[in-house]
Amino acid sequence: MRVANGFGELYCTRGEHWVDPDRFPLDKRAKTGRASWCRECMAEYRRQRAAQAKSEQLRALAKQKQLQPIF
Repeated sequence: MRVANGFGELYCTRGEHWVDPDRFPLDKRAKTGRASWCRECMAEYRRQRAAQAKSEQLRALAKQKQLQPIF
């Protein structure tokens, strides 16, 4: 995250845009005390990862069903 741009905004490294510091979650480890991704970008990332995990899980389940012998 880059520090304020003169308008008091911080740069979101994922979305590549400037936003108000209140839209970043707190992060004690960060130099500025805020995370490098804004809340909106983090939520979008989590939704994408959850959808990807679900599709991988369904794909594995389908593959498992195809491999089971039919008696």
